[in-house]
Formats: sequence, C-alpha cells, structure tokens
Amino acid sequence: MPTQVITPQFYRREDLTTIVRLRIASIALLFSLHGDITKLTGKYKVSRQFIYNLRNEFKNFGEERFGGAVVVDPSVAKRKRLEYILMLRLETKSSIEGINTILKWMDISHRSVGFIS
Repeated sequence: MPTQVITPQFYRREDLTTIVRLRIASIALLFSLHGDITKLTGKYKVSRQFIYNLRNEFKNFGEERFGGAVVVDPSVAKRKRLEYILMLRLETKSSIEGINTILKWMDISHRSVGFIS
C-alpha cells in the first residue's frame, strides 16, 4: 500500500510579518466599512476568515489589556476614520495631500482629496 503524504492546509507565510498582521487587524477593526475586508483579502492574498481571526485576536487583546469593549459598528468605524483625518489635519497641520498619502500607505479607503477636505 502506498504511503499517503498529508500536507498542511495552511502554512505560516514569511511575508506576513507581525507588523503586517497588526496592520491588517487594525484596519479590519478600526477602519473597515463595506467591502474593505474583501479589499484586504485581495491585497494580502489571505482568506476572509484569516482577517476575521486576526481582527478578533486584536480586539480581544485590546479588551484584556485596556478593559472595555472595542466597538466594530460600521457607523462608529466611519466616525473613527473621520476623527483620525481631523486629528491629522489639526494636530499635525498636515496638508490634505499629505493626509491622503498617509491614508493610502495605511490602505484606508475613502481617502480622496475631496473626501478629506
């Protein structure tokens, strides 16, 4: 009888460093609106379940360390995004184009110059 080799269904990707995983989790938790999870799956070539697992681990870690629940309601996420943009504009005196660049680097959607202004 031939020997059956069982390969793991999933493996840890070396290109998904801790920093990248934290970025994915924070975007999924704090800034995700309709369609953003799908965009993350395409960008990082991971499954939706992987992103949801990262998000939940990040959320649970925050709740354990800092107490209280982290809200994931889409309307709250949108408000947080707007607060973040406002903070960048007022506190750092960043230009609208500079804020756009920062949001693009963080892979945050709804970051057009018109939206920011």
